[in-house]
Formats: sequence, C-alpha cells, structure tokens
Amino acid sequence: MNDFFSLNYIMPIGCKNISFSIQVGFTDAENEYKKHTLSALIDTGATRSAISKCLACKLGLIRTGKALEAGATGLYGTVLYNIDVIFDDVKIIKNIEISEVYEGIGDDFIIGMDILTLGDVAITNMDGRILFSFRIPHNEKVIHFGREQKQIEANICYYCGHPLKE
Repeated sequence: MNDFFSLNYIMPIGCKNISFSIQVGFTDAENEYKKHTLSALIDTGATRSAISKCLACKLGLIRTGKALEAGATGLYGTVLYNIDVIFDDVKIIKNIEISEVYEGIGDDFIIGMDILTLGDVAITNMDGRILFSFRIPHNEKVIHFGREQKQIEANICYYCGHPLKE
C-alpha cells in the first residue's frame, strides 16, 4: 500500500449520505477469484466494514469466522469474511476482514473505520453538495479549521475544555 491513491466523489444535490460504487474481490468455493460491483456507504461509526447478509449469500462468500459486534442497538453475533476492496479499478486493499449485517442498511456494503483509517478522509461542502475525498497513504500535513487548531495546540479537549493527558 505504498502507492499514492486519491479519489473524490461528489454526491448529487439533496443527497444526505455518502454512497458510491466500489468493487469487492473474493475467492469463491471453486477457488476462482471474482469481482462484484456494489453500492457502498461511508459509516464513520462502524469499526469494521460490513456486507449485507443477502449479498454475502448471493456472492457465495466463504465464512472465515464469527465475532461479537457492537451496533447501534447493542451487541450481536456476526459472521466474518475476508475480501479485497477495489476503488475505481485502481486501488486494491487486500484481505480486509468484514462482518455481515442484516438487511436494512440501505446499501450493499458499509465502509468502516478499518478502511478509512488507512488514509486521510475529508468530507466538505461544494456548492450545496457533499464532497467526499479519500487518499492513501496519509499525508504528513493535517488539516484543521479555526478553533480546533488552537485547542489542539493548547492540549484542551474540544468537547469539554478539560486539559488532555499526554
């Protein structure tokens, strides 16, 4: 993952979530490598990326384990899979362990913090539309806006104002 990679997605006007197409790569039960294009939703509240149960079954993904996950409604048991995530037919993040989620997520796939923390993420507004930018690897320069910069330099918690421990 040493190669530089950057992408920008501009969401349609009125769109309230960050969702776009990606590909997943996987080895099926016949030991063939396959790719599938699907809709992915960015979820910064998800620790691990996830795929819908229905799509995992339809693709014939091979289960690699089980885990206990914490979700918005509490703890639940889930199945794990290993896949490759492919952005714009260019950047491949290999062998990511993902979990299975039940239906109702609105998209086929959730991109969680396990992928987002591999690079830099920016979510901004451009002419009333959401702009999502993602790059790998991390840039050495960190972007801060206004007040946050001063508070970080002063080692003060942005939310409560208490001093941060070193």
